[in-house]
Amino acid sequence: MSLSLTDLSLLIPLVKQELGVLQGLANGQDVQLAEDATELLMLYRQTAAKLKEEYETQWWDGSDFPAYDTLIREL
Repeated sequence: MSLSLTDLSLLIPLVKQELGVLQGLANGQDVQLAEDATELLMLYRQTAAKLKEEYETQWWDGSDFPAYDTLIREL
């Protein structure tokens, strides 16, 4: 399966948003929920890294898409 820049530009913000939610849960008071969130954080971080790599591979200056750092900063 190949993801386009359009796909990636939609998925990356969603994954970043979910990372924030999971980080909040991992820092929460509920021990079991924090443990589960911590496990998921690792998986989401790995996925985020893969999405970043793919986005940077496909992106080129002059495309209609922002550079990765700009895409993330706008969130």
